[in-house]
Amino acid sequence: MSWVVVMHNLWFFIGAVALIASTATATSGSAVSDAVTGATISAPLSVANVTPLHFGTFHPSQDETVKISVKSDNVDCNHPEILLSDDQTPAEFQVTGRVGAIYTVEVPDHVVLTSASDAPLQADLISVGPGHLEDGEDTIVIGSTMMIPPQQATDIYTGSFVITVAYQ
Repeated sequence: MSWVVVMHNLWFFIGAVALIASTATATSGSAVSDAVTGATISAPLSVANVTPLHFGTFHPSQDETVKISVKSDNVDCNHPEILLSDDQTPAEFQVTGRVGAIYTVEVPDHVVLTSASDAPLQADLISVGPGHLEDGEDTIVIGSTMMIPPQQATDIYTGSFVITVAYQ
């Protein structure tokens, strides 16, 4: 082989390697970009009982079942003559949380009131729909209806119930 042919082949080989290397560099390049990242920490949802559910003071009927309903706007009693006080109140709860959020409310169907005489009374609770924290707070009012059987034992009756609120 002549020196010219060897040099020509060498230059051809070097050119091909350079072309392949430049193509590989152009196609295997990299790029960098920043990504925007964020998080929102929301106000926790809380609920507190501010007014207890209270049926007032009354005496039992001797021969008829008495029905007392305590609602957000009124008190109904099928025998108003038995009522000895006018301090009946529905349960009221203050809810706070994220401004503008919608929340759900879970209320049990009833609450059982007991006394030292062990003569229970059941009060049916009035459920409520979802609430709206328009300004980051809201009020839930839960009414109830209680049926007092004739000759119910005279005593002080107490009970409690739990409500649950959750972001929707």
